[in-house]
Amino acid sequence: MAEESPRIVLPGCKSLSQRALLLAAVADGESVLRGVSDCEDSVHLQSCLAALGADFLPQPDGSLRVRGIGGAPQGERALDVGEAGSSLRFLLPLCAAGQGSFVITGTPRLISRPHGPLLDTLRELGAGIEEVEHAGRPGFRITASGLPAGTWPAPRGGSSQYWSGLAMAAAWSGGVELELPAELPSRGYFELTLEALRAFGGDAAWSEHPHASGSTLHLPSCAPQARVFQVPGDPSGATFFLVALVALQTEAELSPDWSGLHPEAGLLQCLLEAGLLERVGQRWMATGFLPSAPLELHLDPAPDAGPALAVLGAFLPQGLIMHGVERLRAKESDRVHGVQRLAELAGSAARLEGDRLHVQGGGIRPECAAAAPPFDPDQDHRMAMAAGVLQLLAPSLQISDPACVAKSFPGFWTEIDKLRPRAPQPD
Repeated sequence: MAEESPRIVLPGCKSLSQRALLLAAVADGESVLRGVSDCEDSVHLQSCLAALGADFLPQPDGSLRVRGIGGAPQGERALDVGEAGSSLRFLLPLCAAGQGSFVITGTPRLISRPHGPLLDTLRELGAGIEEVEHAGRPGFRITASGLPAGTWPAPRGGSSQYWSGLAMAAAWSGGVELELPAELPSRGYFELTLEALRAFGGDAAWSEHPHASGSTLHLPSCAPQARVFQVPGDPSGATFFLVALVALQTEAELSPDWSGLHPEAGLLQCLLEAGLLERVGQRWMATGFLPSAPLELHLDPAPDAGPALAVLGAFLPQGLIMHGVERLRAKESDRVHGVQRLAELAGSAARLEGDRLHVQGGGIRPECAAAAPPFDPDQDHRMAMAAGVLQLLAPSLQISDPACVAKSFPGFWTEIDKLRPRAPQPD
């Protein structure tokens, strides 16, 4: 009897979990969230929102009831977001939209990441923001008296999370025209924010009067309402498993399904269109086809995929070229350097050519990992997960900090083990 395909259980989408948690926490009434990610970033955000007054009530069926505070936060509050960049960039505008004094801290690495354009925009809108140290952690103090109606200027460069945070904080300002650049970084993540806003009773419409260097989004005064919301699966987590299927030339079922709006869903579609995979429902299968030229993919829409694609590039006969890799340097670690280290462990090399990275292929060479010291993911969950995929083909590879995957996918090692090649059993 043929073995059944492994069944990979993905976590809830981290991006939509973060947005749903925040909107439910400020809504008037009680929301029910299903499928919320249990990752460290979501746990930290729940703790911060609870400190602002929201109640989170886990249910026996796995859902989460959230009693919202019915408006922007008030009072004097201290919040710690841990390593969660999205939480910090969402909470800064939210607290600025409130009334009171709020301290938001995080790890030194997180606070040192780029946040300046968002801070400058909030200061321009009237928020008082200063760098502080609180309880031994670096962070920011926000002195808030609400954010004004009218035109909100576009942050000068950086992450789409800046605009997502501003859009979710605009509900109490009496009508906002939010300026966006012509080239919004990772625009798909901003589209996820608009999807979440509409799901919680908000509204957003593109203005017919764009500003000089981009478009304008009209955000009416429309406070979030309590809702029942289902969080879909996480395509960012799925990427690692689909790369593994190609490298192992095998198949598996992946569930739950993810939102087609998620930018990494588009990248996974590229793997289908390249002929590496085919899909029937939730069943994904490697086709056996390997391209005769380097596979080329653009990372700006989905920069979290870079580490996994490094393993795919090393496996493919002609390798893989990633375009738009400069953004990888400002993630949880310098992922350009991390990808180069990972490619070397796979017996390949990753050559940086301007804003593109060419991972030279030719197949995984397990002996290279066997001769190397343990791989240090530099506290980066995506680098550890990519090393876990490589480990399927190079079993002697050691990973020095496997637990850091809990930032986004606590069950990763349980799920990846389902794909690990097994020794044949005697008859």
